[in-house]
Amino acid sequence: MAANAIEEAVIATLRELPAEKQQAVLEFAKNLSPDSKRPRKSARGLWTNKGFRASEQVIVEARKAIAPLASLDLGEGSFFASETIQQLAAKQGVEPLKSIHALGGVLAKEEVADFLAAILEARESS
Repeated sequence: MAANAIEEAVIATLRELPAEKQQAVLEFAKNLSPDSKRPRKSARGLWTNKGFRASEQVIVEARKAIAPLASLDLGEGSFFASETIQQLAAKQGVEPLKSIHALGGVLAKEEVADFLAAILEARESS
């Protein structure tokens, strides 16, 4: 698409938006400008005056302990691969809820019946 056509399409779309959405688009567009680089806070500054000091050795050990992320390249690693609910549960060491009473206090007894009825109704309507 030619630059002129893109500009016209953006302006036409922008004109259809309410004022607050137009303002949000303007702020977003300003952030895209190469001149609008905001200075980033130093990570060191986050811990200043918190009484936390990490030696180089502590940092090296922490980096070794952190598992690297899977590759983001398509076809490599498992970043984009979906795991089943069962696989995720096994990985996290959780088991299915065997009794609604295990939620203990989340729902009052009279609300449990309504909760279960809503689940059954949703299942039957789908």
